[in-house]
Amino acid sequence: MFESPGGPICYGRVVTRNSTQEHYESSTGDAGVRSRELRALGYKVITSSLGPQVTNVGTVKMTMLTIDHKDGEPAPAPARLERT
Repeated sequence: MFESPGGPICYGRVVTRNSTQEHYESSTGDAGVRSRELRALGYKVITSSLGPQVTNVGTVKMTMLTIDHKDGEPAPAPARLERT
């Protein structure tokens, strides 16, 4: 695994009333970097493997983070958000 230059790359983000879901490519380790970052800020983070997902660049193994909102406030947006 290697960390993406410029910070973790999030490939999708969905914000709901109580939680936020973010999707990362598994092979880069970006999900781990982001989850540690959010846990340090006091958020509860759950990581889940999504398995292979079909994208515009082919099949990519993805990991999803589910982030519980802290005191009703969503987690700060990732530094890099790519829409695929």
